[in-house]
Amino acid sequence: MAQSFSLARAPHADGEDPAWRAIIRSQTGSDAETDSILRSIARFGNGAGIQRYEITPVERRGQRASRSVTWTVSAVRQEPWTAGPTPMPFGGGSARR
Repeated sequence: MAQSFSLARAPHADGEDPAWRAIIRSQTGSDAETDSILRSIARFGNGAGIQRYEITPVERRGQRASRSVTWTVSAVRQEPWTAGPTPMPFGGGSARR
């Protein structure tokens, strides 16, 4: 069965990156599936908050003999910098004078 894989998103990368096409093609073994996954990635847009894409195979029901697989694509976003408390480099006190 096909295995899950992920693609790290570089700031300049988009769905037209030939390296991505080669990676996806090597994982799926199909040009049609590669094109479908790249279209899914393109639908997410070029949001700077996207850290990577997770691509997961889903075996179709009732088609085990042909081992037909579809793929789901999800974008994993970075945590915003305000997600939690940020330790400050100085001790307590007040900035007021």
